[in-house]
Amino acid sequence: MIPMVYTVYGFAIFFIIAWVCLWLIHIMALSYSKWKLHRTVDRSPPEQPYPGVSILKPLTGVDPNLFSNLETFFTLDYPTYEVLFCVESEHDPAVMLVNSLLHKYPHIEARLFIGGMCVGVNPKINNMQPAYLAAKYPMILISDAGIRMREDTLLDMVQHMREDVAIVHQMPFVCP
Repeated sequence: MIPMVYTVYGFAIFFIIAWVCLWLIHIMALSYSKWKLHRTVDRSPPEQPYPGVSILKPLTGVDPNLFSNLETFFTLDYPTYEVLFCVESEHDPAVMLVNSLLHKYPHIEARLFIGGMCVGVNPKINNMQPAYLAAKYPMILISDAGIRMREDTLLDMVQHMREDVAIVHQMPFVCP
């Protein structure tokens, strides 16, 4: 009977230690992600001016958050960028929202492209092709309609670009 009690105690102690170790790993992972992901963006003037960025926004239809999502692209804290909206048809309900934003923010360089070009089998790529060809800046950001940008996101992405980096991808955060 006594060896069985020691065995049960041994398993209990093992599982408690394992449980505590798992919690410590979770706490370390959360601390690391807080340190790595939630750093502030360096807003000091760069040695060289930041390159221009062309933002392509393929749109189709309207969802409840579309206006507020698109509006965040007009309030970016970045010196030189353009927003290129792409819709397939002039009858798309997103055209009305884009036009209202173009009138609300006339100081932001933004254009609306209606109709695509057949360059492949993907309709989203076909939809964005005219805007891609008209992009003025060397850096291109393709952002879907459901993405909401913080003011410093574009600056953060450009600051991560170097000669040995070909693409910078931001994981979207969920907003309530």
